[in-house]
Amino acid sequence: MDNYENAFKIYKKGIGRKWYEEIVREYQGTKHYDGREINLHFPSLPEGANEETVELVYGNRYCQNPSVEIYGKNGVQVTDGNFIINDNILVCRTDR
Repeated sequence: MDNYENAFKIYKKGIGRKWYEEIVREYQGTKHYDGREINLHFPSLPEGANEETVELVYGNRYCQNPSVEIYGKNGVQVTDGNFIINDNILVCRTDR
């Protein structure tokens, strides 16, 4: 991949606000493996999206803090394959 900035490693996928609240309870205020504190926010939804049925992912962009983002057409989209950083971190290639 020529540009790691669009890489998004997906840790978990789920549906809607209820799933988001579960992720917040599990991760909010904890430390990421590299020591950064996790501070999650519900993503801004595009017009017409329902917060109870929107597909979401928990993960992070290359060298960014973990986040919850929309999955699919208006958000994170895994397009063609994966790549590995430092021989052990699997990252999904995405377009945004």
